[in-house]
Amino acid sequence: QLVEFQLLDYIERSPDSTVIYEVDGQQFMHSPEQPLAVLADLSPRWFRNFMVFTPITPTSPHPCDDL
Repeated sequence: QLVEFQLLDYIERSPDSTVIYEVDGQQFMHSPEQPLAVLADLSPRWFRNFMVFTPITPTSPHPCDDL
């Protein structure tokens, strides 16, 4: 599982890849022939290099639920 932003960053860096993913029940597809329009709205790559996300784990209950 990835944060959507990280997936979009990967797709932008690998434009020849074909990817199908789902967010909140809505399916999206990227291919070299039909790139995702949202890629045009990404921050510049140099700026994205400073954005770091913690990996997510789909466990239940979430560790932070114990607080």
